[in-house]
Amino acid sequence: MTLQTKLSLSISCAIALSVLFTVFLTWKRVNTLSIHTETSDFSSAAKTLEHILESSFFDYLIHKAQIVIETKKKIQRITMNTWRDIQSVERIYPPSEKRDELITSIIRDGYDHTDKTSARIFLTDEQTVLEKGIPDLQISPDTKNSKNETITSIIKSLKPNGKFFLIAASGEHDSYKFLYILPFTTQSNQINKEPKRLLICAQRLVTLFDSANQLLEDHFKQARQTISNSLFFEKSHLVLYDNSDTPLAHQGEYNPIQNVFQELKIQARAQNSVTKIIDTEQGEFLCHCSWIRAFDWYFLAAAPLEILKKPSKELISTITFAGLSILIMAIITTASILTRALQPLQYLSHCARKLASLDLSSQSGLAQMDALPKEKLPLNRNDEVGDLSKAFATMSHELANNIRSTMQVMTKQKRVEGELAAARDIQVGILPSSEPIPSEPGFSIAAFLEPAREVGGDLYDCFPLAQGTKAIVMGDVSGKGIPASLFMTMSVTLIRYALRSEHSPELAMNQVNALLEEHNPGSMFVTLFMGIYTPSTGELIYANGGHCLPIIMGADGAIRKLTNLSGPIVGAMPSLNYQLYKDVLAPGELCFLYTDGLTEAMNDRKELYGEERLIACMAKHTGLSPKAFQEAIFEDICAFRGNEPPSDDITMLTVARIPWQQNLRTHPKNPNLNCS
Repeated sequence: MTLQTKLSLSISCAIALSVLFTVFLTWKRVNTLSIHTETSDFSSAAKTLEHILESSFFDYLIHKAQIVIETKKKIQRITMNTWRDIQSVERIYPPSEKRDELITSIIRDGYDHTDKTSARIFLTDEQTVLEKGIPDLQISPDTKNSKNETITSIIKSLKPNGKFFLIAASGEHDSYKFLYILPFTTQSNQINKEPKRLLICAQRLVTLFDSANQLLEDHFKQARQTISNSLFFEKSHLVLYDNSDTPLAHQGEYNPIQNVFQELKIQARAQNSVTKIIDTEQGEFLCHCSWIRAFDWYFLAAAPLEILKKPSKELISTITFAGLSILIMAIITTASILTRALQPLQYLSHCARKLASLDLSSQSGLAQMDALPKEKLPLNRNDEVGDLSKAFATMSHELANNIRSTMQVMTKQKRVEGELAAARDIQVGILPSSEPIPSEPGFSIAAFLEPAREVGGDLYDCFPLAQGTKAIVMGDVSGKGIPASLFMTMSVTLIRYALRSEHSPELAMNQVNALLEEHNPGSMFVTLFMGIYTPSTGELIYANGGHCLPIIMGADGAIRKLTNLSGPIVGAMPSLNYQLYKDVLAPGELCFLYTDGLTEAMNDRKELYGEERLIACMAKHTGLSPKAFQEAIFEDICAFRGNEPPSDDITMLTVARIPWQQNLRTHPKNPNLNCS
């Protein structure tokens, strides 16, 4: 599968997933919002209707209260006027038929028989009311008012300012009457001890409440009209029930939730309102039921969920169509852009494959590499592809130049390596062979050299002198590499010449120091030990110019050092006089000379091998031949150093005074050790 196909599929899948995810979230959200909105609409409709009915009820109660207040004022005023008129007549006229007629006329004039709302006036005595009640008003002595008080108890406790009395004479709603009872006592009544008279004004309330009832009916009509004019979904149902489940107003003829109304009614009465989704044979319906506490009525609204979800489905269809259109356009655009963008990458891939097939070790291959970027690469583009093409062209050009430079360096390096190999051969040829010199009575010697580089600056030498003596030399030139090897070669030549001409270590050391210092533009120097050993006696005369102190080890492992230094380093300062020292090797003792590369050998933890480890290792390997002794020491150094490369040349020279008949042991671990 090509990169273009992968990118096209990846982008297409990303856009498709985004569209599907958006559609899914929109669908879920719209459905939820749709149900929530319709639930809010049902609740709002129910609350609106409830507010209308509650306000109607409150208006009705207020209107009735105003009627009662006005009626109280009216009948009290009529009663007081009648009371004053009767008092006036009784003051003017003595008891007679005429006075009775006038009083009857006053009472009759206070009541309009043609007006049902007019109040009626009665003049009676207290005893008659207590015994018979008020027959004209169908009121018996045991008739109770709205506070459960009998008229008898009220008459007995009647105060001078009178009292109002609301009764239902026959227990029927239309028989409600409002009475005002006023005690009517004159001075003649008290003098003549006549029965206490009562002036009673009665008003029927049913006719007065007609206006309040009409107001309430107008509000009911408005509520029914509100329900009838409400705009809801198709197949929705709105109905207002009274407390006997009789529909008072409704909208819609389809009511599939009638059978669950009783359950909703109970829940609404407990919670004031309830909204839930009910599954019916015709599908799921969203239902809302509210209890109108003022009238003990119920408002029920229901609509099928399928109709409620219809707008969301239409919206999802629109979004899906738009999303698919965007997806198709995005795929086409992406494919076009990718084709244009990735075509140069195909050219780059072709150039890379061709580059891999070139022979870069030839000049013709390098010439083809230089010309390769010119093959259809869009070097003039200013985008990332253009930058990549320019980078490839630059890389090809620089790679060709680097290969040419590398080839030149490799040619020079091979020449230098050849020269170094020749220098090493020359240096090795100058020094004595590391093979053991044939032993003779009182004398056995072995040498070891491991340069840190191809050539090094360490030197050792052993050659015979007059009268059977042996010259023993050990030195370490400052620095490393070719300069040190050249200085070492010159030093070895001068040392051999000086020892053969002077036959004394200190005089030879003086001569070598003067010659090296005179011809030393690089200010190099060498640490040098010169000794002349007499095998027959074991006598060792020596001069030490700043070199590591030789170590003498006896056959029993006893260790001692040649601690005398006759002078400083050789070749650095002119006109130095070195001193001669003398020591004698006892039978079985060996003299171990070494360079500082041995004690300064370093492991991967940057720890030095050190002189203490060297002496401890020497003590473990007594009775070995000089060669086996050096092999054991070098093996211990290799074990200490591990994988860490050598940091300096390691050179060892061991001289032993051993009688001819003594058998020397070889190194028990590895008689053919070649650690280098």
